[in-house]
Amino acid sequence: MASTKDVRFKQYAVIEFLSVEDRPPKEIHQRLKMVYREACVDYSTVCRWVSTLKGGDPTESILRDQKHSGRPLSASNAANQKAVDKMILGNRCIKQKDIAKELKISKERVQHIITDILDHAILHHDNARPHTSRQTEEALHN
Repeated sequence: MASTKDVRFKQYAVIEFLSVEDRPPKEIHQRLKMVYREACVDYSTVCRWVSTLKGGDPTESILRDQKHSGRPLSASNAANQKAVDKMILGNRCIKQKDIAKELKISKERVQHIITDILDHAILHHDNARPHTSRQTEEALHN
């Protein structure tokens, strides 16, 4: 079963196509109801979308994601991956927070790049005393 978002996206495409053919919103809504039944968008939504599409260039679809300002969609891009890898190879003791600060991305994104994308192992330092039990010593010497 398709998600509600997918169904609305498909209906928007149908509305765009039929509005280019100069079909009235009432007819478009009736045709959508025949196909999508309960999942059909409201008549008011059809009217709003048709009015949005009026006067536009039919060859220039607005269905795809438009460029917008703001934060990039992903901090795990190729440039950051290369930069993280270069920083790790240059200094094996570098901390994730230092990488994050340098690249201006979150520590979580840095960890994702290191472990999931670059497949590096992260070794955590602990301050525990070395284990010197007899069993451990025997295992080390054998």
